[in-house]
Amino acid sequence: MKDVQFINNFINNFEVFLFNCDGVIWNGNTAIHKASEVINFLKSIKKQLYFITNDCSKSRFAFINKFKEFGININESEIICSSFLAAIYLKQKKFNKTAYIIGEKGLLEEFDKMNIKYIYIETDNNNEMNKKDILNIHNNIGAVVVGFDRNISYNKIEYARIALENPQCMLIVTNRDAKTYLTESQYLAGTGSMIGAVEGCTNRTATLVGKPSNFLLNLININPEKCLIVGDKLDIDILFANTNNIPSCLVLSGATILNDLELFPREKLPTFFARSIADFIHNIQK
Repeated sequence: MKDVQFINNFINNFEVFLFNCDGVIWNGNTAIHKASEVINFLKSIKKQLYFITNDCSKSRFAFINKFKEFGININESEIICSSFLAAIYLKQKKFNKTAYIIGEKGLLEEFDKMNIKYIYIETDNNNEMNKKDILNIHNNIGAVVVGFDRNISYNKIEYARIALENPQCMLIVTNRDAKTYLTESQYLAGTGSMIGAVEGCTNRTATLVGKPSNFLLNLININPEKCLIVGDKLDIDILFANTNNIPSCLVLSGATILNDLELFPREKLPTFFARSIADFIHNIQK
């Protein structure tokens, strides 16, 4: 394990930086100290930046606005969120049927932008489904897309189960995160709990489009040896990096504390680690 102070010696060897967002750029609604300075500095020296997040509750447009709140200007091509990945996955498959979405506004906005037809139940009030509903689901749905949904319910899961009785119906999940963080120490049950319910009643395994899947790497042209992945989760960000042979930096400003490193074998550890990305600008300018 190398301390992040050595990054200063290698920074010019990296052409592309892939940053996770929550726990790296911000925690909830609070910016990480000096995050905007680091990002703006890397942009000033012409580094290529991407912001990759498993958060599917927002669209790319919503993320752009959130970055602006923290003094960081990015464009749409620089943000890769799992709501976008789910939509682009179907677009690449030339999907021309109707998707059934378990999720929130971010997924709906990305599907709207790509003109993909979908049905969505915002809240069902536990109403019983009738036979006509069941028949329509079974006949018309070509994909079930599961994301984070704070209004998850039995009927939403049952709609998915019925649709997936059709073996041609695809099952897609934005991410398998066990937790969705509100702050550095507060979290909710994540999308992993929602896809677990759907997989558990269908005996189907979903196609993962978010991290640590390598699907997003097919959308950007990078040389892995010239890329650095910066994240706060060993089991998602660092696993994503190691699986794809990309150097990584774990920051301790989010979901991971230093003692957690002792629980993972050496091959699952990051290339570098830092207290936060504030260490980057300190060492870069040193």
